[in-house]
Amino acid sequence: MKISGYILTILLAVLASSAFSQPPTLVVTEKTIQKNFHNQISLIGRTRGIIKSNIVAEISGRVKSIQTDEGTKVNKNQTLLTIDDQTISFLFQAKSAETVQAEVQAKLASERKERAVRLLKDNLISETGYDSSLALDAIQTAFYKKIQAEKSKLQIDLSNTKVKAPYAGYTGRRLVDVGAWVTPGMAVFEMVDISKIKIIVDLPEKYFGELQIGSPVIVKSSTVESTLNGVVVGISPSASVETHTYPVIIEVSNENEVLASGMLVQVTLSLDDEFTSIAVSKDAIVRKGNNTIVYTIKDGKASPIPVTIVSTDGVMLAVNSPMLSEGMVIFVNCGTN
Repeated sequence: MKISGYILTILLAVLASSAFSQPPTLVVTEKTIQKNFHNQISLIGRTRGIIKSNIVAEISGRVKSIQTDEGTKVNKNQTLLTIDDQTISFLFQAKSAETVQAEVQAKLASERKERAVRLLKDNLISETGYDSSLALDAIQTAFYKKIQAEKSKLQIDLSNTKVKAPYAGYTGRRLVDVGAWVTPGMAVFEMVDISKIKIIVDLPEKYFGELQIGSPVIVKSSTVESTLNGVVVGISPSASVETHTYPVIIEVSNENEVLASGMLVQVTLSLDDEFTSIAVSKDAIVRKGNNTIVYTIKDGKASPIPVTIVSTDGVMLAVNSPMLSEGMVIFVNCGTN
């Protein structure tokens, strides 16, 4: 029976002295392989939402009501607060009536122009009368369009009395209270979208040119046990004068919202240099104190082999050990049967 690729049933006695009091264990094994890895460096970065902005009022008015609390998850176009619309509503009604009047006048002017065209063909109207009809039609048409535009502007102002979330995300600080007077461009709420996270890290000068946009990144946070996968989306060509480091921007999917804006995380960057190493699954690693080991089968027993982890691709680990060679069978994980 081949060992690699199959699930073997063995006793916990190969791993612990108290094994005979324990039930049998299913152990998954695999063979070590040779694999190419990238040289890596680990840095500390700070997270921020993919979008972070101040939501502003677009009209002047008094805050009538607030529909959303601070730190609340909101949908796109959800109302955050309402500005009193009474004055704008009256202006809109008046402009609507004025629009109807202008439309009637423009229609009458157009009919007069058409009549003048027919009369001119029969020489029943003077050139001056004809020109006057054309001019009146142009004036009334332009006036009607002007009134229509003013009405449309008031309609937009009316809709802007409800300040809405421009994207799905979380509200931050509320910057105004009920009764406050707001003006166009005045910030009323802070807001952030954390569906994706950007991480900013400072790349040491000596590594500049060894990292590429699109390079994979492994992210470790205290908020989640497993690692997250990211990608380099930007590398600044300008170094900080104080630290001589180059800001690197990393993007990480955060659909489960395990990360928040402003967190410190550890990121592992893969540099351009490649090397070949013995590789094992990350699930094969056992940590005992300060030691990192893998277990292999030797003479029917589980034998520990100390290893040093030198790189990873997020799934496989590059390990160094004089006792480990390609093709050796190692335990990956186990679960009680």
